Amino acid sequence: MILHIHSDDMGATPQVTQRMLASWQAGVLSGFSVLANGAACDQMATVLATESARPARIACHLNLSEGPSSAPAEFVPMLVDAEGNLRHTFGSLIQTWIANRSALTRQVEIEWRAQIAALQQLIAPRGVAVVDGHMHVHMLPFLFPAAARITAEAGIPGIRITREPLFAADAKDLQKAFFAINLIKNSVLRVCSSLAIPAARRYGLVWPTQMIGILYTGHMNVAAALAGIDAARRKNAAEVEVVFHVGRAAEDERYRWKGRESMADFYCSPLRDSEHAEAAKLAARLSAL
Repeated sequence: MILHIHSDDMGATPQVTQRMLASWQAGVLSGFSVLANGAACDQMATVLATESARPARIACHLNLSEGPSSAPAEFVPMLVDAEGNLRHTFGSLIQTWIANRSALTRQVEIEWRAQIAALQQLIAPRGVAVVDGHMHVHMLPFLFPAAARITAEAGIPGIRITREPLFAADAKDLQKAFFAINLIKNSVLRVCSSLAIPAARRYGLVWPTQMIGILYTGHMNVAAALAGIDAARRKNAAEVEVVFHVGRAAEDERYRWKGRESMADFYCSPLRDSEHAEAAKLAARLSAL
């Protein structure tokens, strides 16, 4: 089994980026997903250049939810707010698509192409290995074919298909509120994944057979990761991506999410400190094994 220990949100802020880079340099992370429009992508690029011999599985974290658009805002008016910042959630994208399907898809393609091109230029001569989605927006059935097509056209070999086996690290987790919420998310994404696989195959892309990190989003720990890996093994998974969120933003970085307190709380949550520590423990455990 090929195992990737991964973290999302690289480049979001200087503090998020610093911690993620340190985890990668320490051998905790084998790769990370980059917000190409993040505030600290230059910081990341500098470290990648100085660590040119250290391998990294780098993903473009396709984003429709935060930060300035990578394409000119006038080209993607359905995606941005009055200040030119990306503004969508999973739900708002569905509503917008119902109202104007072709226009939304066209503008999403423009924005995602710009994000991929920006990241490819930023990290060269390294290459982008995979594409995935911030808040899993690329998994929406009306957007995944576009994501797969532009991924293949950009010469990127892989895409994340967010498909996680059902498991629980502890029976008591089944009674916890976070698990119930994440179970719904897991179920929705499993349906989306069944629709995504044919598109990925059509464009000749590869993807990890299973991903671990949905049922325990915000609460990932060693026990959850190992239980998920074991569940994936029982499904004969050849490649597994285990996703933590190890980068925590500082309180004085909340300005990036002005007017969007829930997003700021997500990045500044102390639960990210816990996931950071647990990812390091997992890496040590796997090394020992």
